Amino acid sequence: MMQRPPPPPPSGAGLFSNASPEELSVLVLTIQDEYAKLSKDKATADETIADLNSQYKEAMDEISSLAGTVRHLESENEEVRSMMETQSVQFDQSMNEMASIESMKRAADA
Repeated sequence: MMQRPPPPPPSGAGLFSNASPEELSVLVLTIQDEYAKLSKDKATADETIADLNSQYKEAMDEISSLAGTVRHLESENEEVRSMMETQSVQFDQSMNEMASIESMKRAADA
């Protein structure tokens, strides 16, 4: 008849069962120290993320403001172009009238 293997030790009990109290104490202190470092690193990362989010918001606000300024300038530019076109047409009309008047003067003088 075959014998059954012994049951496994309770979970985790075998891992530290041979460790001395001093070794366990060093392990606990090491874990606490590493946890403190991780907590500090996380706090630094959280602060950096908050700073980056703030800078991102400021940049987006600036972009939005600049976009509004560009739209305003485009509108003003269109108004100036329209006025220039109107003045150009009026100038051409004035030049044609002056040419017509000069032509009539020459015809009258002849």
